[in-house]
Amino acid sequence: MILTKDNIKSVGLENRIYGYVSSGRFSEFIIIVPTNRKLRNLKKNFIDNSPNQVSSGINIETLTTISNRLLKQSESFLELSEAASSVFIKKSAEKISFEYFNNYRDGLPEGTLDRLRNVISKYKESGITPDRLFNEAGKLSGSEQHKAIDIAGIYQRYNEMCIQAKAYELGDIYRQLIYLDKSVFYAKRIQDRNQIGFIFG
Repeated sequence: MILTKDNIKSVGLENRIYGYVSSGRFSEFIIIVPTNRKLRNLKKNFIDNSPNQVSSGINIETLTTISNRLLKQSESFLELSEAASSVFIKKSAEKISFEYFNNYRDGLPEGTLDRLRNVISKYKESGITPDRLFNEAGKLSGSEQHKAIDIAGIYQRYNEMCIQAKAYELGDIYRQLIYLDKSVFYAKRIQDRNQIGFIFG
């Protein structure tokens, strides 16, 4: 996909990009790639093909890094570390009266807490909220219902702790961007208005 103000009906994408690269015009475009691995490979390729093999000013981002930068234009937040996330999950679990996990007298084991943290992080990235989990739990029965209610309860408290601390993980950043007033993007731009954006899937 190409995002540009130019009226381009058909473009040789690779030729256009390497035209910029070979002339060292890195400030005139930004590329968004899906993974860090793709970013590293593409950056190395650009350096190999740039004048004097210069690496400064290459604008390549992942969806994660560009989302992070965009949100930081409008609000201050901390990136939630794995250690802090583990503490939040443990504290959240300690406040729940369990139905499914009630056999653990001394609290949930570290391995179980880690799995719950990973599951909840994926829920956030997918836009699944604690309320939605509670609603889905109502459609289940028996131990599956109890398990879903316990996870939703932990998720709800964990979410509250993240928001209160303004400590965000990727799913939180996506959520905040979705609800961000669009005028913010017009007022605070990361790059020059004439810059072209290329998105590689």
